[in-house]
Amino acid sequence: MYEWRKLTRDQRRELMGFRHRQQRPWHSPPHWHIEGEHVYMFTAACLNHAPYIGHSLERLESFEQALIKAAGAHAHIIAWVVLPNHYHFLAQT
Repeated sequence: MYEWRKLTRDQRRELMGFRHRQQRPWHSPPHWHIEGEHVYMFTAACLNHAPYIGHSLERLESFEQALIKAAGAHAHIIAWVVLPNHYHFLAQT
């Protein structure tokens, strides 16, 4: 569930202040630089987390194959998951 839209304006301001004080990016998970490692996690979600990717099993399978082909052309795909409303993949460059 997408919780941000359920927060009040004050709750949002408090949450963003906390992220800023922790020196975290405004809208993404924290990133750390690890010497010698070149592994990245990619993620994306459908608008309003609606199940556009997986509105059918055929669409889900088609999207998965297209994602692996496109990402695999530029990096080594270590792991991936494709869900009805979002996906993640771990890639090494």
